[in-house]
Amino acid sequence: MIIASLLAGLTIARRHLRLAIALFALNLLTALALTVPFYRELMGEIGYSLTGTELLEGFRFSWLAEFEFNHPSFFPAMDSLILPVAIIYFFVQSVLAGGIIEALRAGEGDHPFRRFSQGVSQHFFPFLRLALISFALYLLTYRLVGIRAGKWLENLAVDSPSQPLAFAVGVGGSLLTLAALLFLDMVFDYARIKKIIDGFPSALLATLGALRFCLENLRGTACLYLLLLLLAGGWIGLYLLLYSIIPQNQLSGIVYLFLVQEIFMLGRVFLGVAAYSCQMEYYLRSRYP
Repeated sequence: MIIASLLAGLTIARRHLRLAIALFALNLLTALALTVPFYRELMGEIGYSLTGTELLEGFRFSWLAEFEFNHPSFFPAMDSLILPVAIIYFFVQSVLAGGIIEALRAGEGDHPFRRFSQGVSQHFFPFLRLALISFALYLLTYRLVGIRAGKWLENLAVDSPSQPLAFAVGVGGSLLTLAALLFLDMVFDYARIKKIIDGFPSALLATLGALRFCLENLRGTACLYLLLLLLAGGWIGLYLLLYSIIPQNQLSGIVYLFLVQEIFMLGRVFLGVAAYSCQMEYYLRSRYP
């Protein structure tokens, strides 16, 4: 059932490639909000000068130090923007998930973009409540597992006479935190799916129902989630391979690298759509065989 759900989900996601392209364009417009101010500052600093030509041939950290000295408020201002933008991005993506799942459920006669817009508007507030619950649980999990358990493991490692054991304990703590956060991510994927398919009236009930489903089908849900992570990891590995091969000391290489980066981001968006599709297929096959 796991492989069948994966293949069926990927097939459905491939049929909705235009939806992934539209979401990618939306992400691109969001990124422009951060890159345009930085671009303006750079053009004001170097423009088409000799320094700009030299930077195309290779980045110089001495120039970065000089830029930071001449613009002392620029990087602190950018740092202060990153966290709010990341939080807003998280909530926007959570709300858009309602439209994605509705579009993936579209039949032959339905228009996926119409179903997407209807799904976003119809499930806006329920998915916003789901996002609030998930955000609170992410923070709580990180605080309990990542910080408190991490400190306890760190103290245990300090008291250990063996350096390899201390290192293993530290790595184990980090892996435990990562596993807890990934498990929560998986649970809330199914919570969003249950909210739409089963029509749960409450975001909290959908979360509890998804938690129960994941625990009752832990082998299947976890294996499918790991397979999706492996696909994402393979896509990242391919990008890193191309990044290391493409020469970046010429303008043509920079242009090629930019195109590769955009294709990589499009692939990431597609894999995000495919993750919902595959997990929805697994849920339907498990609950409604």
